[in-house]
Amino acid sequence: MRPFKELIILGLLAGTGCQKPPTVEEVLQNDVEAAVRATLRDPDSASFSKWTINPNEKIVCGQVNAKNGYGGFTGDEWFVYDNGLVHHIDDGKSPKFSKSFDRCMALSMARSERRRRDAQAELEKICKENKGVC
Repeated sequence: MRPFKELIILGLLAGTGCQKPPTVEEVLQNDVEAAVRATLRDPDSASFSKWTINPNEKIVCGQVNAKNGYGGFTGDEWFVYDNGLVHHIDDGKSPKFSKSFDRCMALSMARSERRRRDAQAELEKICKENKGVC
């Protein structure tokens, strides 16, 4: 009976230390959420969507929906986090928002294109290894 108890204890201990460390994207996303929440009237009501994270450039864009001063939700509004500064869409009148947003989208598209090219190269490699059978 004793070995059975030891196995249970070992199993419980093994399960507690198996968490992997957060990725760079997860850490950056948490930092961005905190920074954006700090700019809102009701930070606890915020919900985020449509994340575009460029960790190498420390630029993130996405949408936030939060309560306004009257207690109603604003609807999804775009924000950009660029090197520690938060810019809101502000009806497109903010040149800093527009410039940062354009940069964020361009970086995201470039990253997607690199991923597509890498996937295509990997597929071609597999086809070549399998003598044309994919």
